[in-house]
Amino acid sequence: MPGEILLQHCPEDRPVLEEWFRSRGHGRVQLLCPRRGEKRRLIAMGAQNAQRALERKEDADTAADSLARRLQKRLKLRNLPARIECFDNSNLGGGSPVAAMAVYQDGRPAPERHRRYILTDAAEPDDYRDMREILTRRFDRAAEALELPDLLMVDGGKGQLNIALAVLQELGLAGRLDVIGIAKRDERKGEAEDKIYRPGQANPVALRGDADLLLFLQRIRDEAHRLAVTFHRRRRTRAALRSRLDGIPGIGAARKAGLLRHFGSLEKIGAASIDELAAVPGMNRGVAEAVRQAMQPGGSSRVESGAPRPGG
Repeated sequence: MPGEILLQHCPEDRPVLEEWFRSRGHGRVQLLCPRRGEKRRLIAMGAQNAQRALERKEDADTAADSLARRLQKRLKLRNLPARIECFDNSNLGGGSPVAAMAVYQDGRPAPERHRRYILTDAAEPDDYRDMREILTRRFDRAAEALELPDLLMVDGGKGQLNIALAVLQELGLAGRLDVIGIAKRDERKGEAEDKIYRPGQANPVALRGDADLLLFLQRIRDEAHRLAVTFHRRRRTRAALRSRLDGIPGIGAARKAGLLRHFGSLEKIGAASIDELAAVPGMNRGVAEAVRQAMQPGGSSRVESGAPRPGG
């Protein structure tokens, strides 16, 4: 049965188009332009659905533009904030520090533009140092990428805001984009809402009369925070698993590579049974038992004093 494409209006070059479809490997294709019956009703329904979808998109675009213009006015921004980038870092408990950039475009998240960064590890956590590093890495390439945000947000108060301003100044980008900081409310001080800080203004901007604007900025901040925390936890989990695998007696570079190649991830190695581990080429049951024990929660890769080493 030939393929059918229903059209509301028939093109004059219909035979040429049908031949083009066939030449592209679609088989025999018929372009139909029904004037009555079920197929005509389907075309009308499709056109109506498309019109409604277009109207919804136009309404959303209008609402996003209105919100951006109100935000520009309330925060006294130079630029209409069509593209907003928000940065947050995560270094909970020290080790494996990371940062994330969440991007909103025209009032909506743009996940394909989100970025995650591995930061330089250090002995002590330092939010200011981490913020400087991530912003330098992002905007040091901005001139060649030719893609700057209209509004830069940093998760934090005046300290993080000043770091952002200093980095932009050093990179010759001062004045080319607006910058704000967003800090969580301090409940111990009786603060009722998160605080928005602007450059050169000691006190935060009060957005009590524009709750939707504050909610919008919080949503962007929360997305950046979620990206950073999720990435940080994933890295720490992988590092812990890798450390366990490296410390297991009988597991050298070849066996480790074989396990990773066979199971595909450290998480799957941890979930494998002794029989599944022993079945991997180059493994034996003694080493499999040691791997299984070490990879369990609370397991240890150490060999008890005087105990025989597996893998004989």
